[in-house]
This record gives sequence, C-alpha cells and structure tokens, in this order.
Amino acid sequence: MRTGSAKLNKLANVSQDALRKEGDLMKTTKAPVEQGKVLGYGEEDFQLYVEELIEECETFVRLAAKLKQMPVEESEAREELEMKLYGSLSHLEVHARQLREWWDQLDESLPDE
Repeated sequence: MRTGSAKLNKLANVSQDALRKEGDLMKTTKAPVEQGKVLGYGEEDFQLYVEELIEECETFVRLAAKLKQMPVEESEAREELEMKLYGSLSHLEVHARQLREWWDQLDESLPDE
C-alpha cells in the first residue's frame, strides 16, 4: 500500500492541528448544563460512542505522525505502519457510523414539533 507522502504529511498536520484546536476549545468551553435535556453528554451510549471515536482519532493521528517521521523508502516497518493506519481509518468509519446511527435513532424517537 503506497500513499502519497506529501498528502499523508498534510493530513497528519491538519489532523494534529484540528485535534489541538478542539482540545483547546473543550478546555475553555464551559457551557451551562440544563437538566432534562434529551441529548446530553451524560447519556451513557452517547458518551461511549463519542469516547470511542475520540480514542480512535487519537490513534489515527499518532500513527500518521509516526509514519510522517519514517523514511519514504519501502520497508517492512513502514508497510506495517501503513496497514495499522488503514485499520485505524476503518475503525474511525465504524465508530462514526455507530454514533450517527445512535443519533438518528434518537432523532426519530423524538416527537415532531
């Protein structure tokens, strides 16, 4: 599996910057919590899906950063890392789909306004 090194480097930089900015935003945002909300971060399933997605995002960024530091020449170590990165991307898709399906089910269960 060969990828464009420049594209991968750009992806890793963008991903790291996005996570850093989101992390900063999460640290500084202190929204008031209203009781009785239908969708809150405290929802157990929602929290689980979000945490799994965040964890896999971190894994993907970490793997992309490692790959960025490796020589471009083909090697067994590079190929293994590329396969792990591809696997992480697949996990991201699964976790995003699970969260989206949960959210869609919640939306469908709400009364029409």
